[in-house]
Amino acid sequence: MRGCGAALRLAIEGNIAVGKSTFVRLLGRTFPEWHLVIEPVRARAPSAQGFGNLLQLLYQEPSRWSYTFQTYSCMSRLKAQLEPLAERLLKSPEPVQVFERSVYSDRYVFAKSLFEAGHLDALEWAIYQDWHSFLLQELPGHPRAPLRKRSSRGAGTIGLKAGGVTWGHPGLLPA
Repeated sequence: MRGCGAALRLAIEGNIAVGKSTFVRLLGRTFPEWHLVIEPVRARAPSAQGFGNLLQLLYQEPSRWSYTFQTYSCMSRLKAQLEPLAERLLKSPEPVQVFERSVYSDRYVFAKSLFEAGHLDALEWAIYQDWHSFLLQELPGHPRAPLRKRSSRGAGTIGLKAGGVTWGHPGLLPA
């Protein structure tokens, strides 16, 4: 599925505090030529803009802040995944990018769980799913992305069992 210069893109999924960051750091020590993207936890809280810590706000009042947090979280992840490949990766014969979590777990694990717990109402959940589907269909490498003239980068996740559910390649996930 990878073309010339396209990176193999992997996402490490798992429960909170299961050791994803530690595993990604171990991968980095073992494969220093790989490009690692750690979960942007600190980047998700725009406290410098005078709003307070978004993660703290979510924990304090989940029904009020769930939609805002999940939207910001997913957009942060999308931005990281859309960053151009680093020059050293472009020169690599086998470029690899490793992401801690994916835009798929944002929707199919976290946002869905918040909806099921009653912290996202039906309208918020419908809007979230609508823009999430639209954005992902536009991503290069997505199974339903329109054909483009530029080379596509492979997208996928390594399946891991989390909370009794195995998440794998995005083409296997519900639409």
